[in-house]
Amino acid sequence: MLEILYDIRCSIVFEHHFYSEGICTDIRLTPTGDTIQALEDHGLLVKNTLGKTHIFQQISAGVPEVPFTEPVCFSFMASLTNSAIYNLFDTGGIRQFHLTNLNSDGTFRDTLTQDEYLSQHEILPRITPQKFNFELRKGAISKLVIDFFDSTGWNTVTTENIDPKAEGIELTFIKPGKYRITKQPLPAGETSLILIASDDAYKSTPFFALIDIWLQNDIAFKTLYTAKIPGRLFKFQYIFTDVESKQINYDIPIIVRGKKHILDTISAESDIAFSELEIADPPESKIDIVVAQLKKTGSDRIYVVESVSPLPVLENRPASVKLKAGANEVILPVPLLNDLQIIDNKAVVFFNI
Repeated sequence: MLEILYDIRCSIVFEHHFYSEGICTDIRLTPTGDTIQALEDHGLLVKNTLGKTHIFQQISAGVPEVPFTEPVCFSFMASLTNSAIYNLFDTGGIRQFHLTNLNSDGTFRDTLTQDEYLSQHEILPRITPQKFNFELRKGAISKLVIDFFDSTGWNTVTTENIDPKAEGIELTFIKPGKYRITKQPLPAGETSLILIASDDAYKSTPFFALIDIWLQNDIAFKTLYTAKIPGRLFKFQYIFTDVESKQINYDIPIIVRGKKHILDTISAESDIAFSELEIADPPESKIDIVVAQLKKTGSDRIYVVESVSPLPVLENRPASVKLKAGANEVILPVPLLNDLQIIDNKAVVFFNI
């Protein structure tokens, strides 16, 4: 019986501090239509497992059954299976990225990002279908120079002469990928337009990242491509409602503290310290409005505390935050992903005492 063997050519993984193992299990990769065919042509299989995407290559006698004759690009769309996780990404409001293992000059690298973490360098360019109308100002330019980006860098693939009476030109890109369009002469204040031409990406539902993995024969088997997503930190704020002011003797000092987690970047503290706020801070915040509304509900006492240092929301942070008043002690819930309430960069927990 013929045995077909496969080995891991490379793996793709996203990392974020929220997850217990550090691997983001809420991102799933799907190959584009062109990539599905390219995978089959090169004896490759894709498998998603436990937050990792593995590309397997068929081998025979320890070598690839279908070796690469030239570098080949395999494109994947990364989607969030739980959109709530985006609240924990510190991406500066950027919602879509373009990741690749090629440097800007076309040379290979062993990471998917230019810096250690996902950053503005990976902002997704404009996405277009592979056939679209490029608008022009009548008589402003004479040519369009179109370059394609691959493992040799930028290379001119065509030059389009422009009719001086034209207000647009229909462009067709046979191959999906990254293109650069330069007007000649280049109008003052303008730069070349970088875009991704891909019918699949253009028609797709919103995705988190488009990933272009370039493979060639000298890339080692089991290469791991990692994209680290910067994590957002929050000040944990607890808003307590003491129903009818009956549960706590406010003449006794009230202390809220929590045990430090290994991922808490608190330098000098062994515990998580909280401080009481007379009103929710800052005064103009939405929290202040919420507290003011609560105080109008009657004789309930409102008590607000906030962690001195910002903290990460974690998948399995132990419920170690406690409220103590004299001999009385209450274990408080920690902010959880799927019911996270974020106001002014604070993770807010409402708690009835």
